Amino acid sequence: GQIPDLNETASVTIAVQVEDNASNLGISPTYTINVDTTPAGVPTLAGPADDSWSTSLANTFSWSAESDLTSGLDTYELQIDNDNGFGSVDKSSVTKDISTDIVFDSQDTYYWRVRTQDVAGNYSDWSTVQSVKVDTEAASIPVLSSPADDSWSNSLTQVLDWVDATDNFSGVDYYELEVDQDAGYGSVDH
Repeated sequence: GQIPDLNETASVTIAVQVEDNASNLGISPTYTINVDTTPAGVPTLAGPADDSWSTSLANTFSWSAESDLTSGLDTYELQIDNDNGFGSVDKSSVTKDISTDIVFDSQDTYYWRVRTQDVAGNYSDWSTVQSVKVDTEAASIPVLSSPADDSWSNSLTQVLDWVDATDNFSGVDYYELEVDQDAGYGSVDH
């Protein structure tokens, strides 16, 4: 049989009665059916911050706690992909917690999103999408090309030139020059 026109959130009790050809009646135990067609809230992403850099393959992803006042919250679903359209999800996790640890296989830009599922099986919409850029390799070391190592000069002003450092993923942000009269850099002068 079919029970028509239930509310979006309803609880109904049913029993089945049967009568045979001799007019004997039988009745089943009562059953309760709970209906919830409203999903839990959409999580707000907490970390890592959007468009941030991570220098580790291991990262913790976290989001806001949500609730479902009807059937109750069941799980959070996390999806991570290097494509912001999530065409082939690289990593995923289903958890009851508001955070989970993910270990990436390689450096890349990863996009992530989270949604909830309640006990009745309703999914929320996906959260907004954020990205984290994972770069685990340091830039190459710049090599001083002039003046030559251990050379002499009669000028108090020195012009330095070096072979630029490279970083194949994040790029080089800046150079910091340290100058000290002590080769052990015990007290940096400049």
